[in-house]
Amino acid sequence: MSSSLESGTKWLVNKLKGKMQKPLPDLLKEYDLPIGIFPRYATNYEFDEETGKLTVFIPSVCEVTETPLFYVFSPR
Repeated sequence: MSSSLESGTKWLVNKLKGKMQKPLPDLLKEYDLPIGIFPRYATNYEFDEETGKLTVFIPSVCEVTETPLFYVFSPR
């Protein structure tokens, strides 16, 4: 709950500062990444253009399978 509140707060602060983020799928397309690598409900993110570091905030547990690997992402 606190991580989704924190990411929502960051989004609101950026909106008030006039720094609106483009939708996550648009950012991924811009860097030739598949838009399906994150769940649709993962809309809040931080992207550092200088380093290329992308941090995506996922509000609930997300399981990803890729044969033979298995990943589980969970909120902080």
